Amino acid sequence: MKFLSMLTLVFCGAMLTAGTDIDVNGKFIGSKEGEIAPNGWVFNPSVKPVGTGKVVKVGDQFGVQISNPKRDLHYYSKKQVDVAPGEKYELSCDVTGTGKAALAMYLYNAKGWVGGIYQVPVTLKPGENDLKFEVVIPAELNGKVPARACFAFFVRGAAEATFSDFEAEKEDAK
Repeated sequence: MKFLSMLTLVFCGAMLTAGTDIDVNGKFIGSKEGEIAPNGWVFNPSVKPVGTGKVVKVGDQFGVQISNPKRDLHYYSKKQVDVAPGEKYELSCDVTGTGKAALAMYLYNAKGWVGGIYQVPVTLKPGENDLKFEVVIPAELNGKVPARACFAFFVRGAAEATFSDFEAEKEDAK
């Protein structure tokens, strides 16, 4: 009986910390090798990138390979989600390569761009790097109240990096 009670407590504790996965096609299903942007994602031209990106095979799924000599090169999800101040999101992605890589959320209101919340870029180590970034939606950003968001990954400066298995999760209220 004690075992069953303990098992129930562990299960309930896991349910309290679970979140809601947001489908942003983070495995890039339906993409084609060589395309500049994977299915459901946008190559961000607004930051005047000088590098290139393309869809590549990573094992049995797809990834995005970025070659960048300087500045930033971003990709962001086409899918936007409703957000509210105080909500928490966890972003994660597998990355291999060299240089600096990071994750971000871009925030919008009814009039457009509000701003972004960016992870401090991580210097990639040899092998697979598991980037994780927790975001709390602010009450205001740049004097505006965010109402919608999309998700992003990017390299900062000179980098050769491949991103795969991007995940976004909204943490459930406790």
